[in-house]
Amino acid sequence: MIFKFIRYRINFFVLFLCVFVLAACGERNSAAVEEVNVYSARQPGLVNPIFTAFTEKTGIKVNSLFMPNGVLERLKNEGEYSPADMAVVADIGNLADLSEAGVARQIDSAVIEKRVPAALRDEKKDEWFGVTRRVRIIAYSKERIDPKEIDGYGDLTDPKYKGRVCSRPGTHPYMTSLTAAMLADKGEAATKKFLTGLKDNLYAAPTGSDTDQIKSIAAGDCDLALVNHYYYGKMTEGQNADFIKKRVGLIAPSAENGGAYGNISGAIITKHAPNAENARKLAEFLVSEEAQALFSSLDYEIPVYREADYSNPILPADTPISDVPVTDMAGKRADALRVVYETGYDNGPS
Repeated sequence: MIFKFIRYRINFFVLFLCVFVLAACGERNSAAVEEVNVYSARQPGLVNPIFTAFTEKTGIKVNSLFMPNGVLERLKNEGEYSPADMAVVADIGNLADLSEAGVARQIDSAVIEKRVPAALRDEKKDEWFGVTRRVRIIAYSKERIDPKEIDGYGDLTDPKYKGRVCSRPGTHPYMTSLTAAMLADKGEAATKKFLTGLKDNLYAAPTGSDTDQIKSIAAGDCDLALVNHYYYGKMTEGQNADFIKKRVGLIAPSAENGGAYGNISGAIITKHAPNAENARKLAEFLVSEEAQALFSSLDYEIPVYREADYSNPILPADTPISDVPVTDMAGKRADALRVVYETGYDNGPS
């Protein structure tokens, strides 16, 4: 009888313990942290503060993997087993490649449609949208160039600047996008004439990054260059800020010359996103007033949402930007590369 009682008490205790454990597990599952997984080609210092703000506002954790290159290849290789919910990249060319490769899904969001102008998102398939704008403008030497003499891109081809222009390779996406924009805007003959004239004025074969071109101007190697505007902003913050600001300035093409050719950084929601709804929430947050203002203050980029605060000390809010749609630029990329090769631009001056 005693043994029966002990066995009964033990069985009851085990049953109670199992019920307690299951209840605890269920409680943990119900309280599990929601998340969204992002492959980002943007620098962590730029996007992480924005992801943190999103988490604080929604409670959704953002797991971000920084991938400066290879986002498309990774998504293709992972296929339906990819853990990624979103990809954040720079340049319309990269966004178009993601869409064309079939790794993006349609984004059904009235918020994005309202806040992002049609020219800065995928109107055909709704598979990508712009997050920030950037423009390709002219960096010049404050010591050797009169900015009043420069009013547009074409002025860089003036023979008086022979040997005084520096450039990153014409096959780099930023230069390819500019060439593609010019093709869409002015046609092939005018674009070839521009590249040929620019090539004749180069001081050396194109090489390096936009940052390198600004450094070359400051060092006195060359006097003019085409750069994305935000690189200058970043270089006016560090220990060499005064050195750069004293020697290098920026000129945006005037409205009479069509304005500066613009580009975008942007995002997609992946085709096999395991947390698609959370990705949609993050996508909408990226174009909110709060996030857009953060992008502007952290990286000098221009908000796509026009009502967002634009506190950019290096580029006025009324800087004229070309109205060439980024989708037109994306469609001209192959022709742009062909034109670069045909003009021999990357071979440098003859």
